Amino acid sequence: MYGLDPSTRFDELIGLRLIQIAFSMFQLILHLKDDASISIHGVCRVLTEDGTVVAEWKAEELCDLRDFAAFLDHHIIEYLVPGDGSLRLHFDNERWLEILDRYQQFESYVINIGRRVIVV
Repeated sequence: MYGLDPSTRFDELIGLRLIQIAFSMFQLILHLKDDASISIHGVCRVLTEDGTVVAEWKAEELCDLRDFAAFLDHHIIEYLVPGDGSLRLHFDNERWLEILDRYQQFESYVINIGRRVIVV
């Protein structure tokens, strides 16, 4: 699938706590409590409340992950599906994680919530 339909609901993510971040040169994986995870193969950004990008992870590029580690042990309080293929997760640390849909011919990210799997 290319893009994420803006009507897609992720209410099951609300209240989940980020318990682990795993990474390699090609993938960033967010493990959430209650058998949920997001595997990112493209681009993930850390945003402030006003939308300023403070950190960015891109597949095949090295980066400093300290701003991503600041999400550990924090809960998702809101999500947005803006219609450009991205997913934005708002955490209780007053920061956002934005996951971008970077590839048209390949998967950019995969969301697993229990038995529900969404490939974007």
